[in-house]
Amino acid sequence: MKNKIFIPILILLNAVVGYLIFDSVKEDIEYANRVDSIDQQVIARLKQIQTAQLAYKDMTGSFAPTFDSLFLQFRNGKYTKIKSIGDLDKDSLSGLKIDTLYLDPIVEFFGEGFQIEKIAFVPPMDTAKFKLESGFVEKNYIKVPVFEVTDPYPYNKNRTLKVGSMQDAIYSGNWK
Repeated sequence: MKNKIFIPILILLNAVVGYLIFDSVKEDIEYANRVDSIDQQVIARLKQIQTAQLAYKDMTGSFAPTFDSLFLQFRNGKYTKIKSIGDLDKDSLSGLKIDTLYLDPIVEFFGEGFQIEKIAFVPPMDTAKFKLESGFVEKNYIKVPVFEVTDPYPYNKNRTLKVGSMQDAIYSGNWK
């Protein structure tokens, strides 16, 4: 008599425990997928900032100290591109023409209709701004411009995504 009551209770208890284990593993997998998705969005935005900072350096000689100065240069500045036309003879430069092009930096680096102001904000919510720093470090007795952009509120608490470095002339991201 006791076994007839006890066996269904054990089966039910096993089913509940099995479901709880399955649910906890499923939640961990969903969280890991969500972290990966958000990290990919942040990395894509940091790559855009990296491209903009390197273009700003080409235009001005240093990196942008603020997002506002970066946006101002991209809206009002021109990106200079040197184009060579013709063949270069081994003996003379007479067949070679050099042309200087002045291009819209937004169109040149990001495409028509790109909203440059969006790169300052951390995805996916686009409410918090990235932390931007720039300056110079001395490398072999030469002052080298540097910048660093950091996610101030990383979704992944184990890793803060950033591009550049204020201690060394490194312009790549830490996600590689």
